[in-house]
Amino acid sequence: MHFMKEINVQELYTKMQDSNFESDSVVVDVRVPGEHKSERIASTINIPLNRLEEYKEELQKYTNVYVHCETGGRSGDACKKLQDMMLDNWVNVHGGIAAWKDENLPLLSSTHMSMQRQVMIAAGSLVLIGTILALLINMWIIGIAIFVGAGLVFAGVTNNCGLALVLQKMPWNR
Repeated sequence: MHFMKEINVQELYTKMQDSNFESDSVVVDVRVPGEHKSERIASTINIPLNRLEEYKEELQKYTNVYVHCETGGRSGDACKKLQDMMLDNWVNVHGGIAAWKDENLPLLSSTHMSMQRQVMIAAGSLVLIGTILALLINMWIIGIAIFVGAGLVFAGVTNNCGLALVLQKMPWNR
């Protein structure tokens, strides 16, 4: 097992201020394109976790590949993938873009909706619709709300959200 190399967001921000940073280092955002478009750290490149292997040749050119996501789950998975690809130049950005925001570090943002907001809207809508239909039509329809609620609990416990996986495949997130 390999030790997880990590850096906190403040340390990364300080390193990024060095004029030579981009000559040998890169910051990779492994979130889906829609999340990256929504808000991102300046000068990061977006390589979604599921496409990381396609970029091995490019990534091995750097001395340091700083990997981040929303909170650290996917970037940890990405670092394991990079390790499996026999790359040892990766560094996990602890806490991801959420920690970056907590430190009030500069972000680029647009009106595109983050994956977290999309999941909340979709899950909330399903629970609301399921509950209303159960009241109006048939109590068995309450199963929709129960299913979504159980999925949210599962996502919270495992840090894997099935609804996010479905939403990632939608055209607006490609």
